[in-house]
Amino acid sequence: MAKERIEDFFKKYQYDVPVDQIAHYPASPRDSARLLVYNRKTKQTIFDTFANIVAYLPPRSIIVCNDTKVIPARLSLRKQTMAVVNILYVDSNADGSANVLANKHLRIGETLFLDNKKICTVIEKTEKIYTIKRYGSNSNMRAVFERSGTMPLPPYIKNNIASAQKKSKDYQTIFAKNTGSIAAPTASLHFTKKLINKIEKDGHTICFVTLQVGLATFSPVAQHQLDTKTLHKEYISVSKETARIINAGKKSGRTIVAIGTTAARTLESAVDHRGMVTPYEGTTDLFIQEGHAYKIVDELVTNFHVPRSSLLALVSAFAGRKIVLELYRQAIERKFRFFSFGDAMYIK
Repeated sequence: MAKERIEDFFKKYQYDVPVDQIAHYPASPRDSARLLVYNRKTKQTIFDTFANIVAYLPPRSIIVCNDTKVIPARLSLRKQTMAVVNILYVDSNADGSANVLANKHLRIGETLFLDNKKICTVIEKTEKIYTIKRYGSNSNMRAVFERSGTMPLPPYIKNNIASAQKKSKDYQTIFAKNTGSIAAPTASLHFTKKLINKIEKDGHTICFVTLQVGLATFSPVAQHQLDTKTLHKEYISVSKETARIINAGKKSGRTIVAIGTTAARTLESAVDHRGMVTPYEGTTDLFIQEGHAYKIVDELVTNFHVPRSSLLALVSAFAGRKIVLELYRQAIERKFRFFSFGDAMYIK
């Protein structure tokens, strides 16, 4: 069987969204975002608000969220020539060095400056990724980002004039805990404390997994990823308690609702040959596409994703590509807001 060409993949997952429907700010309050609910069994589509999601949850559902915390992953440094270099943190290495993307070419051995002080040295390059190490120190390079970096809002959010403090708050879920992501698990941004209390009071269980969002989640799909059916590796963690709750729920017929593509991908990465979730801490390179048989996730809450992305492929694997693109068309027609700060979809 011939391997799929990247051009064909892009064509399958292409759609056009009006520029004025790309959200630059979150809804306020967060749960006032709009919600498209699609029932795969009845083929019914309902348009509502996220605050009313409880009305559509099956009794005693198990809600699985990603508790990752976004780090201030963007940093502006200077070269010896005084040229500004903008870098984006990707992840860290065991020796404290960091892997980064840069908007300008860097040389191996080059020293970069922060506030006129030598801050790091470029020690390696692999494809588009540079590895930088703290200058004259063994301390973790990530600490520099956490102290001096800014929140890595996606490039399509161009008109957000909120303060740095407001952006940092807006681009973080209310249950963010485990630091390490360079993008937010955006479906979880819609939750408020009031809504979580309402969900739990209604008899549902909320539990957490961790996926540290990195290149796999937001980078454009490449040909070699189609060929190998893998994405960039991202750290994931499923605790013993979360595995126990989900497995017990599965056995008793409770519905597992994944909040976002990252939660879904984590669960599908941690399933064993028996169809049970295993406690796990490590990485995943799982690339979910049409043909993937979901073993754990019964229902999915997700935002509206950028065209031609692995995230759109994951959602299409869950509900069918033609159906998903038709739901996107209806959302556009009804002036839903798209992407990270946009509205949500609940696929039952």
